[in-house]
Amino acid sequence: MSRRHRFAWPVLLMLVAMAAACSDRGETPSGSGASGAVPGPPLPAACQLVTAPDVQSAIGAPVSEDAASRPDRCRYVSDRSENVEITVDRPGFSSAVRSYRGLYPEAQAVEGIGDEAAVRVDNRTGELIAVKGTARLFVVVTGGSPNRDALLAIGRIAARRL
Repeated sequence: MSRRHRFAWPVLLMLVAMAAACSDRGETPSGSGASGAVPGPPLPAACQLVTAPDVQSAIGAPVSEDAASRPDRCRYVSDRSENVEITVDRPGFSSAVRSYRGLYPEAQAVEGIGDEAAVRVDNRTGELIAVKGTARLFVVVTGGSPNRDALLAIGRIAARRL
């Protein structure tokens, strides 16, 4: 895992905390003035949102679900040592994709996945972030040679089911 990627999650969590702090003052980007997570219909569990056969079809290799999976985050491991992690939540702010693109300027906007999406692939890591309504989807592929088409396929599947 690249050093830059190891620090992406803490920075992303910091952005979420900053957005929550703004929402306490009524400054949410959506203008709702609500703090914390945005209410909405229950989200599907991440492993139901994108199943092992879905991931296998996208990456072209058999996968198994990792024991560390939980309702909001699902992790699959392939026979080729690729790890695919899918996270779904309601962050309480609508600027998740813009914040991500600010953190990773090389991330490219993607049409047709949710309301807004971006993808970034380097030689060791592939990431896709998307927002659909109040739900946020984050897909990370590590190990092997992450593939933009596989990320987009997983993102499309998840967005259809959200």
